[in-house]
Amino acid sequence: MKCLIAYHSVTNSTFSVAKNIAEGLKESGIDTTLHNLNDDIFPDLEEFDIFGIGTPVYYFQIPINVIEFIEKLPDLSKIRTFAFLLNGSYAWNAGDMLKQNLVARGSKIEGWFYSLGADYYLGYNRLGCFPSYSHPTMDDLNRAKQFGMDMGKDSSDTKWPEISKKPPLMYKFEQIVLSPTMIKNYYQNSFKLNKQKCIKCNTCVRGCPVNNISSDDEGFPKWNKKCIFCLNCEATCPQGAISSASSSMLSAPVIKSNVKHILKDPSLEKVKVRMVNGKLEICENINQKETNN
Repeated sequence: MKCLIAYHSVTNSTFSVAKNIAEGLKESGIDTTLHNLNDDIFPDLEEFDIFGIGTPVYYFQIPINVIEFIEKLPDLSKIRTFAFLLNGSYAWNAGDMLKQNLVARGSKIEGWFYSLGADYYLGYNRLGCFPSYSHPTMDDLNRAKQFGMDMGKDSSDTKWPEISKKPPLMYKFEQIVLSPTMIKNYYQNSFKLNKQKCIKCNTCVRGCPVNNISSDDEGFPKWNKKCIFCLNCEATCPQGAISSASSSMLSAPVIKSNVKHILKDPSLEKVKVRMVNGKLEICENINQKETNN
């Protein structure tokens, strides 16, 4: 039997989980192929018996590129399917969105895997908060491998059920404001470049997970029309030359409220960080500080 795992990953957390699921499948005797769903060429699904799809959770929902990828898939009714999600703080009902789109392609999802992943969301990091910084941990990756083994043995549907939690009103509001439609029609057009700061280093071009950024005739970055608003370009710019709607005054109260909630949640690991030249520097372990107090 053969399995294809399609994944979307920006900081390699989802890729790490995908690799460990693949290891588990291989130990169960399943020939497994990993595929970055942002690549142009997609393998023929008719050659596979099992299909897995994995994604991080953005803004408490599924990234727009993952949804568009699923919409282009052929009929999935004759292939076993599983899904895995990573989130840095709260996934809420993001899996429902993934399930809805997979079911529309005829899929019956037989197993769900969930893991925390380091939360590089710029809004939180800019306020000094880095949730789930150590994830996925070895325990997370070992669970991922076990999940893969169970999928290979066709025994994961009851051991690995779907988990969905209704989001509080504030988070529901954020899901609406940052919906795929809003990203397409507004947010992807909100990026601004300070050409006086830009050194044309192409960090943003190389780092865009969906290849949405290219260089213009002068060597400056330009944004095209398939942005998923991951903010990787803005976060990693060593000169701080890129800005977007994420740094607007309208966004600030919502992001501050989310960070306040995260800091009060003892179930979430977090460290205090600062951003220096497009990189995160850890200042202190907030969890340890809370314990000492």
